[in-house]
Amino acid sequence: LHARGLHHWAQDNPNTGDLNIDAGETALSLYDLRRLKDAMRYGVTFFLTSFNIRRQISAFYQEGGSQAASQHGSFVWSPSQVGMPVAVWDGTPIIASDYMVAEQVNTGNGADARAKRTSGTNMHSIFAVKIGAPSLMQVDPGLILGFGGQDRANGEFFKAERFDKLEDYDAAGLRLVSYVNLLAGSTMAVGRIFDITDTLPSE
Repeated sequence: LHARGLHHWAQDNPNTGDLNIDAGETALSLYDLRRLKDAMRYGVTFFLTSFNIRRQISAFYQEGGSQAASQHGSFVWSPSQVGMPVAVWDGTPIIASDYMVAEQVNTGNGADARAKRTSGTNMHSIFAVKIGAPSLMQVDPGLILGFGGQDRANGEFFKAERFDKLEDYDAAGLRLVSYVNLLAGSTMAVGRIFDITDTLPSE
């Protein structure tokens, strides 16, 4: 069984609508992004998207897509803890990842997994993610990484398996085994906008 990813949690969310928005094969709508953020009642730790979409948001504000003076302060580049610039929109960081690749249009709803692009126009998604802080004393509404398995001490992420001799190698070996999965603490831990084209956002 493979790990359940962000698309899984977003499309299986019973609270559809503003937490699972189909962009309709058009540019990202900043109004839709505000709808998504408002629907995340427990807050948004960060937005996650491709470098393409983050680049388009940046260009919208910095190279002339947005003409309204009142909007210019809603997007900034802020230094991270290690000094690297992080894009921030409406007070929320936008994290770009190489794992957010171009996607196949009209996939990722119902029984269909969101598929990597094989034909047609490149489509992209943006996620709103609330990171959880799990505790034995209370239920957390955010997204956490669960782990466990047999022969595992309390709090032990990996189980180590040692080999005195590896086949075809003059050496010993060590294998680390772990069973992990993403767990959503509430229906508002993850939201998404999908089927976004690689073009400047609209207001």
